[in-house]
Amino acid sequence: MRKGCSVETPIRRSLANDHPSLLLSASTTFASQRCVPRLRWKLQSALVLFLLLPTLLFGQQEDIRFRPDILRFGDGVLHTFSAPARWNGKDWLVLGGLVAGTTALTFMDQPVRNFWQRHDNRFLDGIERVGYHYGKPYSAIGFTAGLYLSGMVFKSDWAKETGLLLGTTLFTSSTLMGVLKSTAGRGRPAAGMNNLEFQPFDESPAWHSFPSGHSSIAFGIS
Repeated sequence: MRKGCSVETPIRRSLANDHPSLLLSASTTFASQRCVPRLRWKLQSALVLFLLLPTLLFGQQEDIRFRPDILRFGDGVLHTFSAPARWNGKDWLVLGGLVAGTTALTFMDQPVRNFWQRHDNRFLDGIERVGYHYGKPYSAIGFTAGLYLSGMVFKSDWAKETGLLLGTTLFTSSTLMGVLKSTAGRGRPAAGMNNLEFQPFDESPAWHSFPSGHSSIAFGIS
């Protein structure tokens, strides 16, 4: 039964019957992830909004200079999505190598996870918290809007250009990430699944483990 953004699944019913404590832990873990599709849509909309906002803030004179940036933003998104049509043999070999390497590393997920859980401490928890917030949508919006708007205010072409490029990067990567998450349907460890359980096109966030949204945003910002 769907209520709000949460999804009732056979996994949750099984956990409720057999492992109520595990269900509580998983529910806590997913508290911020139940609205992942909706949050992803809001992130994309917010990035576009922040690129439109200076038009309202700086009036008609700035609007004349701002319009080309909107066109460049759209051009950048389309250019990225259409890139495979321009790839040559070497580019496809690189993609094949990345897919093969990622597949091979998948079998190391569980041992690596077990290793870091055994060596958990407060210092590593602190690093994890920094990475958690750095990879959240509000960080993407903050960096993009901050750079672009500061460029508008202080007449810095570098800041405007960087903000525009960052917005284009984050918009395209988050869109592709959403498609890949649903298509791959990889189970999350915190939901009680192992690293080789898949259920493609399932709406539940429990099956949206790959690729990582936090990593996508963090690498995009970096």
